[in-house]
Amino acid sequence: MAEKTLDEHFRDWEGGAFGYGYGTGERPILEALKTFAETTHRNEHGYSYAHTELEEKLGATVAWLLINRLCQDHAIEYGSSPRFAWFHKHGARLIDYLRSHTVDELYEIVTDWDENYIHCSKRYCNCVSPARDGQCPHNPFWEQKEVYGTIEAAPKRIAPAESEGEG
Repeated sequence: MAEKTLDEHFRDWEGGAFGYGYGTGERPILEALKTFAETTHRNEHGYSYAHTELEEKLGATVAWLLINRLCQDHAIEYGSSPRFAWFHKHGARLIDYLRSHTVDELYEIVTDWDENYIHCSKRYCNCVSPARDGQCPHNPFWEQKEVYGTIEAAPKRIAPAESEGEG
């Protein structure tokens, strides 16, 4: 299988985070994400933000909905409160990506759907052969968890055990 482009990985991320898994690409969400990214401050560890600046730029409701969604996605790291938090690793890659594209470009990326496109998600990876259960290990916008030591060590599909002694 061909390796996915960064745009395709973003399409998968956006679809999982905001599009119920299929990526509706709503322009108001993309505009809010772009504004959020532009309101962050670059530092030696990635990006940080102040919730008051986000509230001023986005309105408190939108700012806190995005903060909570990005925290749930583990893109935002915080100590005792997400009021003043930061992005590093995959979260910083997401901010870099959002900052490097216009809203029109982001919209085109997530809505330019091809019937042959192979979607990956946090639950299933289709870009490897054979496809496997579990988060796609290739998407740079998703936190790569190593629950089993390595991604490769994670179990593949496990068939339910057949009951014994029936009859």
